[in-house]
Amino acid sequence: MAKEGDWVVGTGGKSHRSAGNGKLIYAMRVTTTIPLSRYLTSPKYSRRADRFPEIPYRQSRVALISEEFWYFGRNAINIALVPNRHLTDGLEKRGPNYRADFSPAFIDDFANWIRETYRQGIHGEPCDGTPAHWGPRRCGRRPPKRVVC
Repeated sequence: MAKEGDWVVGTGGKSHRSAGNGKLIYAMRVTTTIPLSRYLTSPKYSRRADRFPEIPYRQSRVALISEEFWYFGRNAINIALVPNRHLTDGLEKRGPNYRADFSPAFIDDFANWIRETYRQGIHGEPCDGTPAHWGPRRCGRRPPKRVVC
């Protein structure tokens, strides 16, 4: 459902393979979308660990490509640090599926906060022990700035 320019975030769940509830695992701004079949067969993405050609796919499914992403994995960020002055129901969704009911003001706050607080890239290994070798670089935290929530 996401399209170019949308923000996608992943939060922790209750599984023992997750960083847990109340955690921000990743964030990305969608740069482009391509058909999943092209993603799975393109040499450009052949080194990605998340490419599983044996997974059945439908022509209508797409891969979300991002040139602006943050992955925290087992170093997940406490959601309480995310600016929430324009957030009415909290950042985490409950149960399966996704949420798409965030205000433009909250999205702007979130985008500014993550860009100013963290460098793009990988900040931690996945919680399930899978190596996070698929990203371009490992990154550190920028000096903290005051976050007004």
